[in-house]
Amino acid sequence: MHIIVCLDDRGGMLFNKRRQSKDSAIRRRILSGLDGRRFLMNAYSFRQFENEDCADGITVDEDFLAVAETGDVCFVENADVMPFAASIESVTVYKWNRRYPSSVKFPMELLDVKMLTSVTDFVGTSHDNITEEIYK
Repeated sequence: MHIIVCLDDRGGMLFNKRRQSKDSAIRRRILSGLDGRRFLMNAYSFRQFENEDCADGITVDEDFLAVAETGDVCFVENADVMPFAASIESVTVYKWNRRYPSSVKFPMELLDVKMLTSVTDFVGTSHDNITEEIYK
């Protein structure tokens, strides 16, 4: 499976059970890069994507990481990926390049066993600069 996460500079994902931020430019970038692969997430994350053109093709399942198969793309905001670490083929990190308060952090040690293969900066709709890092 391929994991996609959005993080602040300290690896934060959530604060008080809410996402730190969201950005429509990231959603468009994710959706344009699916290349026909199955896209999975839970209901919390789906609220970001429900008005997108391809919303009907998104698999929404509270156990999306458990049902994901090789090649599937999973958008993770509030789920623990560590029990599935052995199945993770790549991680795409979108960095806000900011420090926000956070109560839930991404396990950065997961990236230590992957190779950083790509870094791209782009302008978002909520942030002047967003960094995309791809680890394989």
